[in-house]
Amino acid sequence: MTDRKGKILKGGVYLTVIKAFQQFISFSVNAVLAIILSPEIFGIVALVTVFNGFISVFTNFGFGSSVIQSKKVNNLQLSSLFWLDLSTSVLTFAIVFLIAPIAAEIYKQPEVTPLLRLISFNFLLVSFFSLNRKILEKELEFSYLANTDLLASIISSIAGIALALFGFKAYSLIWQYIIMNIAYLYLIRRKNNWFADFRFKWGSIKDLVLFAFKYKGALTINFFERNIDFLIIGKLFTPYIVGLYSFAYNIMYMPVKRISNAFSDVLFPSFSSVNDDLIKLKSYFLRAINTTAIITFPLTVLIYFNIDFLVDFIFGQKWSGAIYLIKILCFAGALLSLDFSLSLLPSINKTEFSIYSGICRIVLTVAAVLIGSLFGIYGVAYGILIVKILSTILNFFIIKYYINIGFRNIWSSLSGPLLSAIIISFICFSINLTNYKNNSISVFFIIFEVIIAIFVVIIVNKQEALFFYNNIIKARTHNS
Repeated sequence: MTDRKGKILKGGVYLTVIKAFQQFISFSVNAVLAIILSPEIFGIVALVTVFNGFISVFTNFGFGSSVIQSKKVNNLQLSSLFWLDLSTSVLTFAIVFLIAPIAAEIYKQPEVTPLLRLISFNFLLVSFFSLNRKILEKELEFSYLANTDLLASIISSIAGIALALFGFKAYSLIWQYIIMNIAYLYLIRRKNNWFADFRFKWGSIKDLVLFAFKYKGALTINFFERNIDFLIIGKLFTPYIVGLYSFAYNIMYMPVKRISNAFSDVLFPSFSSVNDDLIKLKSYFLRAINTTAIITFPLTVLIYFNIDFLVDFIFGQKWSGAIYLIKILCFAGALLSLDFSLSLLPSINKTEFSIYSGICRIVLTVAAVLIGSLFGIYGVAYGILIVKILSTILNFFIIKYYINIGFRNIWSSLSGPLLSAIIISFICFSINLTNYKNNSISVFFIIFEVIIAIFVVIIVNKQEALFFYNNIIKARTHNS
């Protein structure tokens, strides 16, 4: 079990580091695309991707999640799950393709129809490698998956920029998603080339499907919680405003989307492997929120104090309307990064409680967006921030109840990252008081702040830095 724990923790930290680097690449690519494309295009694509996801939550169930939770799965069960998953993917593709004009009519944007039909091909692509990926996750092949994510991101990013330069506009962003999944299809099957037999037996997968439905319920709630605001503001505001909000949301989501989600990818199979050992569950959970906060809290501070210059310098004046939105939402992103309930609760077969809490968060989000919209898009952003604060408190209460983690333990795990963020805030605030205007000086000070932030994080979180060195840097150097 010690080897398994070491593999889990090393995999989690390594995957987080790779995801952080991947996010840096993604940020750079988005900067280039934001220079080439207009906010209106980003707004329309945001509507397309959210509506596409909205349909998929009701039709595509992702039965591979049950492979991870189950202790042992045979080939007949895997084959049956594959054919069932493929069937639902084809159904989802057909539904999205047919109702695309309805979505265009709802949002009064004719461009939505062809874009939505194009992005729906992703459902077919994903069905041919999703089960293979779950098998790799179950085998704790996190390093390979991290490298796969990075390479797929690089390939699709290059393709997206090239298409944007050649004038494909919104289509360049849609093709970026498709090319990423084509890369996944090749890279994942290169490592795990399992193919389904031409067999299907419902009785062999009945229990697995039941779990998948529960888990999908939790994922559905999570999707609505994180995207219901787009569904509403897409109707209330213009594509330009939606584009600004989408841009700000992606910056806010930067510390979450690939960094904390990296640990989520590790934690569900990891929690499932020790779901009968409460002490280990506590240990993994506290390690997860600590490692995530060490990255996301200082990153949030750096974004807050430097986003004015970065947006104008990198993205241009056309995106300046997103600056204040980013400043509000970056704190919501930091709080969102601590939500591991979707990994923890299903692993101990308490998926339904993740659903219940998610429903509460959706109700709060809808209320926040509707009330906030009365005060414009900034009102919506403040409403989302308030909801994330309440959601974080709710999640910690739920986790405390089920695995008996005290708030003192949670505070102990977060105190180091919080102290780091406070010190970095003071440094950034002091530097900003100089009110410098020169671009070269501004870039120098940002680099200086990043370097100082790294040193502060290492000094304040000595034990975690030592763990990182011993388990990742030293171990990989030894292995090579």
